[in-house]
Amino acid sequence: MSKLIELVTYFGTQDKMAEALDVTQGAVSQWIATGGLPARRAIEVERITKGRFKAVDIVAPSESADLQK
Repeated sequence: MSKLIELVTYFGTQDKMAEALDVTQGAVSQWIATGGLPARRAIEVERITKGRFKAVDIVAPSESADLQK
């Protein structure tokens, strides 16, 4: 199971994940389709989940360099 599917499962649904991150369900769906979250959101998820999901594991490949800053 991919980390993003595990993340949705952690929150329960895409709608609940979207609510927790104050985004639309469509944004969550897009993140799943593209294979990762924006760096800022990935860091937020790591904080919300108390480290269960590491930002480096769920960030979009195109933004992984942003976590290095």
